[in-house]
Amino acid sequence: MRKVARQFYNYGTGRGHTQIEAQDFAYNLRNLGLILFALAICLVTPLGLAFAAALGLYFYVWAFHSKAARIVRRTRRWSAYPLTMLVMWVVMASNLAGYVVGSWQRIRHRGRYRSVMDSYMSAT
Repeated sequence: MRKVARQFYNYGTGRGHTQIEAQDFAYNLRNLGLILFALAICLVTPLGLAFAAALGLYFYVWAFHSKAARIVRRTRRWSAYPLTMLVMWVVMASNLAGYVVGSWQRIRHRGRYRSVMDSYMSAT
């Protein structure tokens, strides 16, 4: 699982440098922000925990359920469901973390990634 996380972290870092698929990452960042906001509300009222749990179930269970269920049908093993969900969460989280780091690196070194991309595109 660590190797999968590392691989998708590196993919996310590269996408952060190039800003490829920025809308997908913005969607995931927004969802994560909503969940963190709901957890912060837990400090004020216990209803925040229910709200955070509902958001988490919607964004990170329901969204991946159909893919995990399809794998269960193909393999005919119910044990594949939690493993599939775990892999999908690891991929999403590490890809998102890499994207945030790559975007931060792009901001800190503005011209560096643009010049590398331009030289790569001109070589083909």
